[in-house]
Amino acid sequence: MDWYVKYPIIKDLAFVVLVWLGSYRLPIFDFKVTDKANQLNIMSSIIGASISLAGFLIAALTIIVTYKLTTKDKKAIDTNLPTELVFVSRHYYRMIAVFRDAIIELLICTVFLYVVWASSDNITVTTANKAVVSGIMLVTLPIFRSLALLFKLLNLDKSTEDHRHLLEEEEY
Repeated sequence: MDWYVKYPIIKDLAFVVLVWLGSYRLPIFDFKVTDKANQLNIMSSIIGASISLAGFLIAALTIIVTYKLTTKDKKAIDTNLPTELVFVSRHYYRMIAVFRDAIIELLICTVFLYVVWASSDNITVTTANKAVVSGIMLVTLPIFRSLALLFKLLNLDKSTEDHRHLLEEEEY
C-alpha cells in the first residue's frame, strides 16, 4: 500500500484516464448511457455522497489527532500498545497525509462534478455519463485507501489482545 499513498490524487486521476482509454480500446467496460436527466440526478447524489464522506474523514482525522495529543509526551519506549507506537513514530504523519489527501480529492471531485452539473445545458449525455463514472471512481478510491489504513490501525490493537491472551494463558 506504500506505493499508493505517495501522490494518490495523481494516481487516482491516472486510473480514471486508464479506465476511459481502456473502455475505448477494450470493450470490457460497458458503460450504459442513460438520459441526461438521470445522469444529472446521479451526479447530484455523488456530490452529496462526496461531501458526506469528506465530513466522515474529517471526523476520523480529528479523532486521530486528538488521540495523538493524549500520547504526545510518550516516547516509543513508554508505550505498550501498537497503536500508541504508531502515534509516536514517523508513520503518524504518513497516516495523517492519507486522510488529508483523501479529503482534498473528495473536495476536488465535488467541485468538478458541481461545475459539470451547473453547466449541464452545455454538455452532452456522453460527457455527463463520463463525469458520473469518473466521480464514482474518484469517490471510491480515496475512501478505499482511508478505510484500508483505518482497518490496519484497528488490527494492530486486535493482534495485541490476541497475543496478550496467549501470554496470560502461559503464566498459569
